[in-house]
Amino acid sequence: MDYAGFQEPPTWPVKLYPDHDGALTYIHKVKDGKDIYFFANSRDTAVDTKVVLRGKKALELWDPLTGERRAAEATASDASTTVRLVLDPVSAVFFVGQ
Repeated sequence: MDYAGFQEPPTWPVKLYPDHDGALTYIHKVKDGKDIYFFANSRDTAVDTKVVLRGKKALELWDPLTGERRAAEATASDASTTVRLVLDPVSAVFFVGQ
């Protein structure tokens, strides 16, 4: 079961279906023992929030536009990892870790 919790929701209520004007979405997959999280901001405003991921993880931030990889700004405990998510309007990012 995947899990990501937004500590500080960037926008509520979230509009759905034809009435939505953009959203913050994510998907989580596991490949070759690595957790891969993809976060996308389809809004026309920036996002700056904290996300709580299940488990203790060492995360890298991968920029899908530039290919740049760097350590993610994260704090880990035994049960969870909190990572800062900063996205420009209409942009996306991967967090990859073990």
